[in-house]
Amino acid sequence: MLLRIKTIATAALMFVSVSASASHMVYVAETFGSGAAFSGNLTFSDNYLALLSGTGTLSGGVYGSILLNHAYYGGLPSDSPVTGATGNDFLLDGPASGNFGTDYHNYIGFVWKVSGGVLTLLTQDSAGFSVEPYQAGVTTDIKPATPNGTTIDSVRTVTVSLTPFSPPGTNPNPIPEPASMALISLGLFGFVASRRKAAKTLNA
Repeated sequence: MLLRIKTIATAALMFVSVSASASHMVYVAETFGSGAAFSGNLTFSDNYLALLSGTGTLSGGVYGSILLNHAYYGGLPSDSPVTGATGNDFLLDGPASGNFGTDYHNYIGFVWKVSGGVLTLLTQDSAGFSVEPYQAGVTTDIKPATPNGTTIDSVRTVTVSLTPFSPPGTNPNPIPEPASMALISLGLFGFVASRRKAAKTLNA
Protein backbone atom coordinates (compact mmCIF):
# COMPACT_ATOMS: atom_id res chain seq x y z
CA MET A 1 0.00 0.00 0.00
CA LEU A 2 2.80 2.33 0.95
CA LEU A 3 4.60 1.56 -2.32
CA ARG A 4 1.42 2.37 -4.23
CA ILE A 5 1.10 5.70 -2.41
CA LYS A 6 4.73 6.53 -3.15
CA THR A 7 4.26 5.68 -6.84
CA ILE A 8 1.12 7.83 -7.11
CA ALA A 9 2.82 10.64 -5.21
CA THR A 10 5.85 10.54 -7.50
CA ALA A 11 3.63 10.59 -10.59
CA ALA A 12 1.68 13.50 -9.10
CA LEU A 13 4.82 15.51 -8.46
CA MET A 14 6.08 14.76 -11.98
CA PHE A 15 2.73 15.91 -13.40
CA VAL A 16 2.88 19.17 -11.43
CA SER A 17 6.48 19.73 -12.55
CA VAL A 18 5.69 19.09 -16.24
CA SER A 19 2.56 21.27 -16.09
CA ALA A 20 4.53 24.11 -14.53
CA SER A 21 7.04 24.16 -17.39
CA ALA A 22 4.60 23.66 -20.25
CA SER A 23 4.26 27.32 -21.23
CA HIS A 24 5.85 30.76 -20.86
CA MET A 25 3.90 34.00 -20.44
CA VAL A 26 5.70 37.25 -21.22
CA TYR A 27 4.74 40.91 -21.33
CA VAL A 28 5.34 42.60 -24.67
CA ALA A 29 5.39 46.29 -25.60
CA GLU A 30 5.84 47.39 -29.21
CA THR A 31 5.79 50.66 -31.11
CA PHE A 32 5.06 51.01 -34.81
CA GLY A 33 5.97 53.34 -37.64
CA SER A 34 2.70 55.26 -37.32
CA GLY A 35 3.40 56.03 -33.66
CA ALA A 36 0.82 53.52 -32.44
CA ALA A 37 1.70 51.03 -29.70
CA PHE A 38 0.78 47.55 -28.51
CA SER A 39 1.05 46.19 -24.97
CA GLY A 40 -0.13 42.85 -23.68
CA ASN A 41 0.70 39.33 -22.58
CA LEU A 42 1.72 36.50 -24.91
CA THR A 43 1.78 32.84 -23.87
CA PHE A 44 4.20 30.57 -25.70
CA SER A 45 4.49 26.78 -25.69
CA ASP A 46 7.45 25.05 -24.07
CA ASN A 47 10.75 26.20 -25.60
CA TYR A 48 8.84 29.03 -27.33
CA LEU A 49 8.07 26.85 -30.32
CA ALA A 50 4.59 28.33 -30.88
CA LEU A 51 2.30 31.11 -29.69
CA LEU A 52 -0.50 29.56 -27.65
CA SER A 53 -2.55 32.65 -26.85
CA GLY A 54 -2.35 36.36 -26.20
CA THR A 55 -4.30 39.41 -25.21
CA GLY A 56 -3.39 43.06 -25.47
CA THR A 57 -4.35 46.50 -26.69
CA LEU A 58 -3.35 48.25 -29.91
CA SER A 59 -3.71 51.97 -29.32
CA GLY A 60 -2.90 55.36 -30.80
CA GLY A 61 -2.96 56.74 -34.33
CA VAL A 62 -5.89 55.60 -36.48
CA TYR A 63 -6.56 52.61 -34.25
CA GLY A 64 -8.03 54.31 -31.21
CA SER A 65 -8.03 51.41 -28.76
CA ILE A 66 -8.43 47.87 -30.13
CA LEU A 67 -8.38 44.61 -28.20
CA LEU A 68 -6.48 41.76 -29.84
CA ASN A 69 -7.03 38.41 -28.14
CA HIS A 70 -6.92 35.55 -30.63
CA ALA A 71 -3.74 33.73 -31.69
CA TYR A 72 -4.13 32.74 -35.33
CA TYR A 73 -2.28 29.42 -35.28
CA GLY A 74 -3.06 28.86 -31.59
CA GLY A 75 -0.08 26.70 -30.65
CA LEU A 76 0.51 25.21 -34.10
CA PRO A 77 3.60 25.95 -36.20
CA SER A 78 3.06 28.62 -38.84
CA ASP A 79 2.18 27.28 -42.29
CA SER A 80 4.68 29.78 -43.75
CA PRO A 81 7.56 29.88 -41.25
CA VAL A 82 10.18 32.59 -41.47
CA THR A 83 13.53 31.03 -42.38
CA GLY A 84 15.99 31.66 -39.56
CA ALA A 85 13.37 32.30 -36.90
CA THR A 86 12.12 30.02 -34.14
CA GLY A 87 8.53 30.88 -34.99
CA ASN A 88 6.01 33.44 -36.21
CA ASP A 89 2.30 33.93 -35.56
CA PHE A 90 -0.42 36.57 -35.47
CA LEU A 91 -2.65 38.09 -32.80
CA LEU A 92 -6.08 39.02 -34.18
CA ASP A 93 -8.96 41.26 -33.15
CA GLY A 94 -11.79 38.83 -33.93
CA PRO A 95 -13.39 35.61 -32.70
CA ALA A 96 -11.61 32.27 -32.38
CA SER A 97 -13.16 31.22 -35.68
CA GLY A 98 -13.56 33.89 -38.33
CA ASN A 99 -12.53 35.25 -41.71
CA PHE A 100 -10.06 37.94 -42.72
CA GLY A 101 -11.72 41.07 -44.06
CA THR A 102 -15.04 40.36 -42.36
CA ASP A 103 -14.26 39.24 -38.79
CA TYR A 104 -10.62 40.30 -38.51
CA HIS A 105 -9.73 43.91 -39.31
CA ASN A 106 -6.44 44.31 -37.45
CA TYR A 107 -3.71 41.83 -36.64
CA ILE A 108 -0.14 41.95 -35.39
CA GLY A 109 2.56 39.66 -36.74
CA PHE A 110 5.21 38.43 -34.32
CA VAL A 111 8.52 36.89 -35.39
CA TRP A 112 10.70 35.50 -32.65
CA LYS A 113 13.97 33.73 -32.10
CA VAL A 114 15.25 31.81 -29.08
CA SER A 115 18.94 31.52 -28.26
CA GLY A 116 20.23 30.07 -25.02
CA GLY A 117 16.69 29.92 -23.70
CA VAL A 118 16.23 33.68 -24.19
CA LEU A 119 13.27 34.92 -26.24
CA THR A 120 13.75 37.83 -28.65
CA LEU A 121 10.91 39.35 -30.65
CA LEU A 122 12.25 40.71 -33.92
CA THR A 123 11.68 43.69 -36.18
CA GLN A 124 12.53 43.79 -39.88
CA ASP A 125 15.68 45.75 -39.06
CA SER A 126 16.87 43.55 -36.17
CA ALA A 127 16.15 40.13 -37.65
CA GLY A 128 19.27 39.72 -39.76
CA PHE A 129 17.26 37.66 -42.25
CA SER A 130 14.30 38.23 -44.54
CA VAL A 131 11.08 39.19 -42.72
CA GLU A 132 8.04 40.42 -44.63
CA PRO A 133 6.43 43.62 -43.26
CA TYR A 134 3.16 41.87 -42.40
CA GLN A 135 5.08 39.25 -40.39
CA ALA A 136 6.47 41.87 -38.00
CA GLY A 137 3.89 44.63 -37.85
CA VAL A 138 0.22 45.57 -37.86
CA THR A 139 -1.91 44.77 -40.88
CA THR A 140 -5.12 46.80 -40.89
CA ASP A 141 -8.00 47.66 -43.19
CA ILE A 142 -8.46 51.02 -41.46
CA LYS A 143 -7.66 53.76 -43.98
CA PRO A 144 -6.62 51.35 -46.76
CA ALA A 145 -3.66 52.57 -48.75
CA THR A 146 -2.85 49.62 -51.00
CA PRO A 147 -4.75 47.90 -53.83
CA ASN A 148 -5.70 44.92 -51.62
CA GLY A 149 -7.32 47.23 -49.09
CA THR A 150 -4.80 46.90 -46.28
CA THR A 151 -2.09 49.01 -44.72
CA ILE A 152 1.00 47.56 -43.04
CA ASP A 153 2.42 49.36 -40.01
CA SER A 154 5.90 47.96 -39.32
CA VAL A 155 7.29 47.33 -35.83
CA ARG A 156 9.96 49.83 -34.79
CA THR A 157 10.79 48.90 -31.19
CA VAL A 158 10.12 45.86 -29.01
CA THR A 159 10.38 45.34 -25.26
CA VAL A 160 9.91 41.89 -23.68
CA SER A 161 9.57 41.25 -19.96
CA LEU A 162 9.30 37.84 -18.30
CA THR A 163 6.91 39.40 -15.77
CA PRO A 164 3.35 39.39 -17.18
CA PHE A 165 1.36 42.60 -16.86
CA SER A 166 -1.72 42.52 -14.62
CA PRO A 167 -4.35 45.23 -15.12
CA PRO A 168 -5.49 47.04 -11.94
CA GLY A 169 -7.83 44.93 -9.81
CA THR A 170 -6.49 41.57 -11.01
CA ASN A 171 -4.31 39.04 -9.22
CA PRO A 172 -0.92 38.53 -10.93
CA ASN A 173 -0.52 35.24 -9.03
CA PRO A 174 -3.77 33.31 -9.50
CA ILE A 175 -4.94 30.92 -6.79
CA PRO A 176 -3.89 27.34 -7.61
CA GLU A 177 -6.66 25.10 -8.92
CA PRO A 178 -8.07 22.51 -6.46
CA ALA A 179 -6.72 19.67 -8.61
CA SER A 180 -3.20 21.07 -8.44
CA MET A 181 -3.45 21.51 -4.69
CA ALA A 182 -4.67 17.92 -4.34
CA LEU A 183 -1.74 16.59 -6.37
CA ILE A 184 0.76 18.56 -4.30
CA SER A 185 -0.85 17.36 -1.06
CA LEU A 186 -0.73 13.77 -2.29
CA GLY A 187 2.94 14.15 -3.11
CA LEU A 188 3.73 15.52 0.35
CA PHE A 189 1.72 12.72 1.98
CA GLY A 190 3.71 10.10 0.09
CA PHE A 191 7.00 11.76 1.04
CA VAL A 192 6.07 11.82 4.76
CA ALA A 193 4.89 8.20 4.65
CA SER A 194 8.14 7.05 3.07
CA ARG A 195 10.19 8.93 5.70
CA ARG A 196 8.20 7.29 8.50
CA LYS A 197 8.75 3.84 7.03
CA ALA A 198 12.48 4.50 6.72
CA ALA A 199 12.61 5.64 10.35
CA LYS A 200 10.79 2.48 11.53
CA THR A 201 13.21 0.31 9.55
CA LEU A 202 16.21 1.96 11.20
CA ASN A 203 14.69 1.57 14.70
CA ALA A 204 13.74 -2.10 14.18
